[in-house]
Amino acid sequence: FEASLQKGIVLILKKTKNDGKYIFRNIFSPQYELLNEQFLNKKTIKECGFSVKTGNVVWNTNKDLLSHDTQDTLLVWAHNLKNKSFVFSNKKPQFIKSTKNLIIKKSIVVNRIIGSGNGIKINATIVEPPFLAENHTNVIQGDEDCYVDLVEVLTSNNTKLILKNIIGSTQLSKKEIENLIPI
Repeated sequence: FEASLQKGIVLILKKTKNDGKYIFRNIFSPQYELLNEQFLNKKTIKECGFSVKTGNVVWNTNKDLLSHDTQDTLLVWAHNLKNKSFVFSNKKPQFIKSTKNLIIKKSIVVNRIIGSGNGIKINATIVEPPFLAENHTNVIQGDEDCYVDLVEVLTSNNTKLILKNIIGSTQLSKKEIENLIPI
């Protein structure tokens, strides 16, 4: 699968005495020592009291609701997240004719599709309500006083290094954000 972004993972299990090598938080990784060091005296996003959810709009099942009308609800796409800022785009309709499941709290929005290996790219920014988020994003809420610092952590090279050594796919799930990024 040479051209694939998906990592190939082979797990070989051999019955031996468990010396703890390769195990990091129930995850097998040859970089377990590095990962354990990165989490030493740190908490996860979930342990810090933040909640994470995947964006709630599946655009292709709501095509009839997509809009260019600024009077409609802002729809945040992953391509709107650039350099820790929100950037309006003409790629796709930026608004949606819906107030169902509206996000009414200031939030951090982060892209879900991040790539893999050395090509991991994480974009995150703070978004003011009200808005809806497309399902290729994750929405983080919690202590708003920490949002600027959390965006810095999410987009840091350190976080990319950690994810490179943990995630076998090209996507960053809600659970991975909650449990695999040290704060």
